[in-house]
Parts: sequence; C-alpha cells; structure tokens
Amino acid sequence: TMVDQGWMALRAGDAAGAARSFQSAIYARPDDAEAWGALGVALCRTGRPQEGLQALDRAAQLAPLSPRIAYNQG
Repeated sequence: TMVDQGWMALRAGDAAGAARSFQSAIYARPDDAEAWGALGVALCRTGRPQEGLQALDRAAQLAPLSPRIAYNQG
C-alpha cells in the first residue's frame, strides 16, 4: 500500500518521499487516520512542523483513541 511505501521511505531517511506516499494514500482514502498521522510525522521531519501538526490533528479527529497518534502529537 502507499502507507507501507511511505513508512519504508521514512525509515530510509526520505521524509519528503514518505510525505508524497502518505499524501497519495490520503487522496485515495481521505478518512485514513494512519495515513494522516504518518503524513504529520513526515512533514515534521521535512521541517514543516505546522503542517505536520495539522495533519496529526486530522488523524486525531479520525481516530481519537489511537495511542500512536496521541504520542506523535506530543
């Protein structure tokens, strides 16, 4: 999946490539909380923390009980 590809890119140090993969996943499935949360992490790692936090906020709206999302929100 695009989310899996994004995680692989992020683990390889390619945060910008990861962000593109997560954005593609969101385009296909706009209510995918995991993709939104992962996009938030990737954007923060590319030096775009405000956009990253907005993506994490969206993820939290979609999955308010997710411990992973809550952790990444700080």
